[in-house]
Amino acid sequence: MSGGIKYGDVMIHGAIFVRRGGKKKVMVRHGKKRWAFGEVTIPLADRMMIFFEQNVYGDLSSNFFRHYLQEIRARTILGVGKQ
Repeated sequence: MSGGIKYGDVMIHGAIFVRRGGKKKVMVRHGKKRWAFGEVTIPLADRMMIFFEQNVYGDLSSNFFRHYLQEIRARTILGVGKQ
C-alpha cells in the first residue's frame, strides 16, 4: 500500500480519515467486507516514558522540596490543618 496518513513521525499505511458522530477519526480497513473498518491506535507508551523521564522525573526532587516548603509555611503561618 502506498497511501496512508502520517502523524508526527509515525506513518500509518492504508489509513483514512472518517467522520463518525461529528468527530474525525483515523480508520483502517481490516477485510474485504463493506464495513470492515477499525479505529487506529498509535503505541505511545515508550515515547511517553521518555518524555516523563526527561521533563517530569528529572526535576522531581526540587519540585517536591518546593511543595514541601509551601506546605510547612501554610501549616505554621496560616494555621492550615488546625482544628
